[in-house]
Amino acid sequence: MNDPIAKQGRSSRRFLTTQWTNVLSARGESPEAKQSLKELCDRYYAPVSAFVESYSRHDPNARDWTHAFFAKVLEGRSLDAVIQSRGRFRSYLLGAVKHFLADEREKNQADKRGGLVSHVSVDQVDESSMTTNTHSAMPPDAAFDRQWAMSILQHSLEDLEEDLGAEQATRFELLRPWLTGDPIDLSHADVAARLGVSTEVVKITIHRWRKRFREIVKGHIASTVSDSAEVEEELRYLIQALAIARRDD
Repeated sequence: MNDPIAKQGRSSRRFLTTQWTNVLSARGESPEAKQSLKELCDRYYAPVSAFVESYSRHDPNARDWTHAFFAKVLEGRSLDAVIQSRGRFRSYLLGAVKHFLADEREKNQADKRGGLVSHVSVDQVDESSMTTNTHSAMPPDAAFDRQWAMSILQHSLEDLEEDLGAEQATRFELLRPWLTGDPIDLSHADVAARLGVSTEVVKITIHRWRKRFREIVKGHIASTVSDSAEVEEELRYLIQALAIARRDD
């Protein structure tokens, strides 16, 4: 029987390519670089939106500001300053949105009019990624990191579920808490009884799925850095951000 864990889904394979390097090496001009940038922006919409909402203290115009920022990034007008330094897409995007909001606030103060931007179109950005989970009292940087970590976790879970296939759906739902670190209500024996397998099979499956899940998470991270040496450092940063997020929930 074929082992579903040994198979890589479409999303997992795609994100083993370093998309950020692709964007920078072509300065965003090639169709491949533009598509990579769009995909990165889709996946980082929620963290940026969380930052903007926290920064603006949940001003009703926050979504417009987020749209305007991504429109600027997708047009490639904010990439030249980071071509030489490369680095992490996370760090670049956070710095870029800070500069963008500071510039817009300065313009707004000069105009003495409300609202930073209006009538912004971001048709290039996938609306399905526009979900945030921001705490109003959370500092903007912390809100960004929290949503960044949670987004990578969620996308990686979706990739793993896709890799496993529909025939593993029930097992995946029962074993999900062992992958994510969420509270576990069932014991290994409880899960084994529900699935009609031995406790040993459950333990082995958890071990193998954890390993595959970590590989997928690292694949997502690898797509956002320009140096393979940065992957483990970003992974540690993600684990720390998740721990803080769970502590504050």
